[in-house]
Amino acid sequence: MNVKYLKLWRELTHADSDSLVEDLKNVLYEWEEKEYPSDKARWQSYAQDIAELVDYYGSEAGWKKKKSKKSKKW
Repeated sequence: MNVKYLKLWRELTHADSDSLVEDLKNVLYEWEEKEYPSDKARWQSYAQDIAELVDYYGSEAGWKKKKSKKSKKW
């Protein structure tokens, strides 16, 4: 696991980690079933889903989104 996310992971309670695992399972299932028009659309969708999970679970653990110098359009 990436070191910068290790602290976040440790801050999650057992119940939160169970919810996180369930949400990850749901996202993986959606990715498996969904049809994408292009590879770019696929990775953009993946990135958006991951960002939403990090924002949701990160906010519960006090994680703050770092502002990027580059603006990303997804």
